[in-house]
Amino acid sequence: MTNKRLIFAAGLVAAGIAAGAAASSTGTTPIATGEPVRCEILAERSGAMIRLSGLMHADRDVSGEYRFNVQSTGRGGSTDISQGSRFHAGPNGPTTLGMVMLSAGGVYDVELDVTANGETFRCAERVGGII
Repeated sequence: MTNKRLIFAAGLVAAGIAAGAAASSTGTTPIATGEPVRCEILAERSGAMIRLSGLMHADRDVSGEYRFNVQSTGRGGSTDISQGSRFHAGPNGPTTLGMVMLSAGGVYDVELDVTANGETFRCAERVGGII
């Protein structure tokens, strides 16, 4: 393994550990960490609201389609949101593929299905509730 690859691999391990720590504190779920193309569900609380976002990370230019779904059922009613479109992502940072703001008191099943350059990716997470 070349020094460049060794440094890259060590960085990925450190990023994975940091992402795991972030997941427990912010609701971030990295999927396929270290892969050139990967998706992520991000949950960010702001007061009484929670922002749920689907993110696509790409180390190279990719194009495709996505579907971002959020569902819940509870005492306060139900949520069934579906967003989707074509997208382009590249190595200049994550690309947001869908975003919703909802009450932070709910429990939400969030899914991001992505087809990019002939590959299929899926991120899914349950967000909210008692931990």
